[in-house]
Amino acid sequence: MYTKFRETRCSESCDNQFRAIATKVDKEQYEKILKYIDIGKREGATLVTGGKPCSDKGYYIEPTIFTDVKA
Repeated sequence: MYTKFRETRCSESCDNQFRAIATKVDKEQYEKILKYIDIGKREGATLVTGGKPCSDKGYYIEPTIFTDVKA
């Protein structure tokens, strides 16, 4: 499953499959999600993949997977 995800993850031009999943409602929500991704990295979680904006048009963020998350 992880390999399949890596093969189809969001790229510079997000395909329609991920637009429904990765699009964010507005700039405020988009920035909030990026902030939480940054907090996760700073608190020691391992960013396996994603976590970056993936389009110059709209509010798209690559699907993101963390491991080693502490509660």
